[in-house]
Amino acid sequence: MAERGAGFPPGLRQTSMALAVGNRATGLHIARSYSFSPRLERPMAANSETNEYDYDLFTIGAGSGGVRASRVSAAHGAKVAIAEEHRVGGTCVIRGCVPKKMLVYGAHFAEDLEDCQRFGWEIGERKFDWKTLRDNVLDDVTRIEGAYTDTLENHDVTIFKERAEITGPHEITLASGKTVTAKHILIATGAHPRMPECQGAEHAI
Repeated sequence: MAERGAGFPPGLRQTSMALAVGNRATGLHIARSYSFSPRLERPMAANSETNEYDYDLFTIGAGSGGVRASRVSAAHGAKVAIAEEHRVGGTCVIRGCVPKKMLVYGAHFAEDLEDCQRFGWEIGERKFDWKTLRDNVLDDVTRIEGAYTDTLENHDVTIFKERAEITGPHEITLASGKTVTAKHILIATGAHPRMPECQGAEHAI
């Protein structure tokens, strides 16, 4: 487990769970938690070691964790790039937490329309239009994706909208064939769920 705050740009210090499993020799870090202290301990100063690379930090994965790590690093003076092969925002914003909550809210109105009659409301003909809910949810997802993108761009984070793979200790190769280098590489691609071996697991999604 990486030393508290070790191997990251000055000013980034872990505030909750262990942040990364890291190797100082390769500059490789795997994200575990995404909570950072907003306090800048000292400005990041340019040095010969940093200038050997294209970026101070290259983040693979523009989900909530990757976006925040990149934004905070850039705010502290690091030269940062981020790569995302799908859409900025990751699972939570694009196809998880955000759209799920909106769909659940929409579904709850069915119960509210029933309950409100007990409180004196008279409701006329009721009709549900799935396409209206679906399209409004998708529009809001696009709006939030834009907000995430604006946040990165406002902090001068370079965005590569393509797949990125680590091909060397400090080297990243993009799907387009472009190769870049970084002093630190942060893997923030999330994970795959592991199905537990227990009774009823076959019914889980």
